[in-house]
Amino acid sequence: MNRDIGFDRKNALEKTFKQQKIALKFFLSNTYLVFIGIVCHEIQAIADFNYILYEMISSVANLMFLIPALLLVYMFYGIKYLRIRGLGIPNFKTGIRALFIVVTTIAIFSFTYIQINEVATSGVILVQEKLQEDNKYYLVTYDKKIEVTEHVFKLTSKNEKYMGSYKWNHLSPTKAKLTTIEPY
Repeated sequence: MNRDIGFDRKNALEKTFKQQKIALKFFLSNTYLVFIGIVCHEIQAIADFNYILYEMISSVANLMFLIPALLLVYMFYGIKYLRIRGLGIPNFKTGIRALFIVVTTIAIFSFTYIQINEVATSGVILVQEKLQEDNKYYLVTYDKKIEVTEHVFKLTSKNEKYMGSYKWNHLSPTKAKLTTIEPY
């Protein structure tokens, strides 16, 4: 009779371990696919080569809405596994894997958060001021300090209007990087 209880516990432990492992694989594969989709979305050469391919790769980023649900499923099975197994110190290999998973997940979420806050603005740019700081060149317009090349810096004039576009981030709204510029 005692053997049956131990056998049932061992079976339950194996079953919940497999469930936890499957949930982790789904969570990580979804997270990495979303990361790849977001990174590839920024590569203009893919869009220039084949726009349909670009859209297919970019649409993978829409899977990011599954990440919280998959994380909850993984946490559920992880807690279930720990309740059956009991708390204890994991072996070295398991600890390294867990550390790798946590670090890469945090890095991917941080990168994704920064990318999601990126904005491209196009239109008329009025150069209100020109600045040069430590071999870096800036045009100041509409409370934004737009980083430009030395060539663009020399070709532009203060209080002149230009058609252009620049990228900036909501996390640092006063800094921007020029992408295109032409006379107005």
